[in-house]
This record gives sequence, structure tokens and C-alpha cells, in this order.
Amino acid sequence: MIDPQDPRADSQTAANCLRIILDRAFGFVGVLDASGKLLEINAAALAFAGVSRAQVVGCAFAATPWWNWSAEQQAKLTAGIASASHNEFVRFEAQHRRADGSIEPVDFSLSPVLDQSGTVTHLVAEGRRNGQREQLERELRARAEELEAAKMAADKANLSKSEFLAAASHDLRQPLQTIALVHAILVRTVKDQTAASQLHSLAEAIRSMENLLSALLDVNRLESGVIAPRKQVFVLEQILTPLRSGLGFAADDKQLQLDIPVCHESVRTDPHLLDVILRNLVSNAIKYTRRGSVTVLAAPVDGVLRIQVIDTGIGIAAEHCERLFDDFYQIDNPARDQRRGVGLGLGIVRRISRLLALPVRVQSEPGRGTTFSIDIPRVVSAVEHPAAANITDTGRHRTLQARRDLTILHIEDDPAVAASMRLLLDLEGYTVGQAASGDEALQLVRDGGLRPDVIITDYLLPHGTTGDEIVLAIADLLGRKPPTIMLTGDLSKDRRRTLERVVDRVLEKPADIETLLDAIETPCLMAGSGTRKSPQQRDSVDVIGP
Repeated sequence: MIDPQDPRADSQTAANCLRIILDRAFGFVGVLDASGKLLEINAAALAFAGVSRAQVVGCAFAATPWWNWSAEQQAKLTAGIASASHNEFVRFEAQHRRADGSIEPVDFSLSPVLDQSGTVTHLVAEGRRNGQREQLERELRARAEELEAAKMAADKANLSKSEFLAAASHDLRQPLQTIALVHAILVRTVKDQTAASQLHSLAEAIRSMENLLSALLDVNRLESGVIAPRKQVFVLEQILTPLRSGLGFAADDKQLQLDIPVCHESVRTDPHLLDVILRNLVSNAIKYTRRGSVTVLAAPVDGVLRIQVIDTGIGIAAEHCERLFDDFYQIDNPARDQRRGVGLGLGIVRRISRLLALPVRVQSEPGRGTTFSIDIPRVVSAVEHPAAANITDTGRHRTLQARRDLTILHIEDDPAVAASMRLLLDLEGYTVGQAASGDEALQLVRDGGLRPDVIITDYLLPHGTTGDEIVLAIADLLGRKPPTIMLTGDLSKDRRRTLERVVDRVLEKPADIETLLDAIETPCLMAGSGTRKSPQQRDSVDVIGP
């Protein structure tokens, strides 16, 4: 360090050392006397202005190229020098002219230097270029704009996806409804035992197709907030029984042992959503297990019922565990083999588990298998174990003659669905009137003398009309509203509120056939006078999902 008070120091050597130090500085550094005359300046500042040391040293700082291009800038500097010479630190944003004539903002400061008596003898001028900061800020703003544009594009894409799924939902459900109706007809007409076994397999295939469609639509519903949990107390076995039969064939095809012990423990959650979680977990385990077994265990643990899905499959490395729940993410399926799904199952599991506030945990070791666990609130109560319904004993009690006395108006524009529904209702013994549109239905009632005891209608009808509108129009013609069953592929909150004002039952397409037939004979439906519901009654509408 150079001591300016050291009489032994050679003044020229000191000046050279000071210049070397200043030239090493990254920013602009200069030394002024108390009057503002430039005594020294570093190389960075000289290069910026495109001048030599000889051109500026000894000049008034305000007269140098950094300042003399602007009277305003000179005035700011002069005021700053006056303040700094009175022992004040001065800082402001200056505008300096570059060698090429362009102007660049500089963070400028003046620091006073005092001698031993406290008198200001020198001023240290420093300039820190803001151009890089502003460039960074511009880049950050540009990046923020890009991100906002990307977000808007993603939102638009999500909206387009949602609109596509909503529009496609009806068309996707129609053929499934037809297949389900044809299956129900075959069950009632084909008595061969070999055929019965094949019909059972067909039923499982129908269920699988329904599950795939539901998976795609559930993603859309979960993201849009349409699905709301309907928690209730039920026996877990009500879910496990169809899980065994529904996925047993898939396990058999891979020669895997599917072990799901009977469990009569009661839990409280949404049974349909829990079924979706377990079905996806078990199905996923079967897909990724080459040999061995898939086991579903349920055991009480600290006030909850812990359900575990355990497989002896390929296992999962730790770095993949979190990404498992990302949409379309699959391990060990680079060729995107569609037989192993599309990668939506665990994404749906994560969304539903968050909706139910029931976290799903995963433990895995490559080559040794994986365990998914979920804890369900356990209920200790004497809940009856309902017997599984079957086709020959569904609880429907009306005689064939009593059914023949009931007239059902079915409104459906899809010819395949309409033909299958007519045949099924004929087999069940009902008198059926059919219309392919709302106008045809009104004509049957107004001009054809049809007096329906029950109306079964699709929601979306030709010519922009809806089933609930036609039901109200029929009610005006008859002076009463016949009990109504609505089939729809859209159970959004807004749609549900609209339907609750008109219909008695809502079945989501593709509707389970036994549920549909039972709905026709529901005592409260058939015993109704046909008068429109009061607001109090509307709150208790029965909405049935898959």
C-alpha cells in the first residue's frame, strides 16, 4: 500500500503504482482534486470514451468527453463535486457517451478523501456500467413475456383438449351404450352354457372399455373441478369383489397370481373414487409384473385401514418414483406399447388422492417389486354386507303383465342405441314408444295419443334441443310430468343443477343396464303422481355415476 504521507516514497513510483491499481479495476475509476480537475483515470474509462490519458488528465472533469456532450449531465456533475468537496458522498445515475457516440447509463459516485486535518483534498470518481444490468433486465422481461405467452398457449391447449373431450364424450359413449344393451339382450336370450361363459368375458371387456373412457374423461373432470367427493361409510369388500373379477382375466393372461383376500372392514370415503384408485394401482401392477404375483392387502393400523398393492414386478429406481405420477410417464416402455396403457393411470391416482386428502405412498426396489399404500379412515360399525346382484335376481318384482301395462317413451337419435333399447325393453315386458328427436316425441304425445308412464331420454337431441326441454314440453301437453330417467355423458355441476329441476334419475352413459332397469321400477319413481317436484324434493335427486 502506498502511503502519501511517507516522505521516503518516490512520487513518480507512487503515481505509477496508483495507475497500475486503477487500471486493474473492472469499472471506471478516476481521481479529482477538490475543485474537480481530473488527476488520474483508469484504462477502462479511457477505452469507453475512446480517448487517451493525455487528452483528459489535467482538464476539468466536467469538460471531458464523458460529460461535455450534455449540459444537463455537466450540471449534475458540477453539483455533485460541490457536495463531495464538502465531505458528502454523492451518487446518481449518469449518462455517458461511448466512443461510437451511443449513450449508456452509468451508476456514478464521488467519494471525498480527507487529509489528517479533515480537509477534503481529493475526490474518487467511480462509474459502474448499467448496460449489462439493463440488458439482463431486458432479457428477464423478454423471458417473462415468453413464459406468459407459453402459459397462454398451454391454457389454450388445455381448453381445446377439454372442449374436445367434452364434445367427443357423447360420441365415445354411444357405441359403448349400444354394446352394453346388446350384451344384456344376449344374456336374456342365449341359454347355452358355453355362450354364457363368453358373455361373461364380453361383460369384462365392456367394463374395461368403460374404464379406459372414464380414465380419459376423469383427467379432464379432475382438472376442471367437476368431480366432487361424495364420502360415505361402506364395506371395502364392495370394491374388492368387482376388482377380483374385473382384473382376474388380465392376471391370468400373464400367468400371474392375483391375491385379493376378502375384507369386511368398513371405511369412510368416496367408494367410486377409491375404486378408481385401486383399479389403476392393481392394473398398473399387473402390466409391469412379468412373473410372480400382485397382492392387495388391507389391515387396520392406528385407526385407519391401510390398503397395500404389492407386486413382484420390475421395481422402480428412486429417481423415477416421483415422476411415476406424471401424465404419460412410463418406465421400460420406450416403444409406447399401447397394451401397457397410455400412462394416465397414476396421474389420475395422484389427482384423486389429493381430492380425497388420502396420500398415496410408494416403496420400491429395482428387481424386487413395488408397494403402493393408502390409508383410509376406518369405521367400526355393524354395516350389513350387501349381496351382489345378478341378472336373474335383481330385485325387480313386477310381473310381466304389470310391466306390459306400463308405457315407456324412449327418446334417442342414435339408431343402434334405439333399436337395442327397444328390444331390451320388449324382452322385459314393457310397452315402448320411441322418438328420434324432441319434435317426434311431442308429435307422439300431441297427435299420436301416447301417454307415457316413464320417459327415458338422452340429454343431447337433434336440432339443438335437450332432453329436459322436451320433458317440460311434454309435461305441458299432459298437464303432468311423467317420471323421467335422463341418460347423459355430461355430469358437470352446472348441468346437474339444471337436470335436478326436471328429472327424477340421472344415469351417466354408458349406463349399467341392470341399474337402468331397476331405476324404471324404483317405487318412488313409479308411485309418483307425475307432478313437478317442489324445491325441497329437488335437493334429493338421485344421481348415479359409473
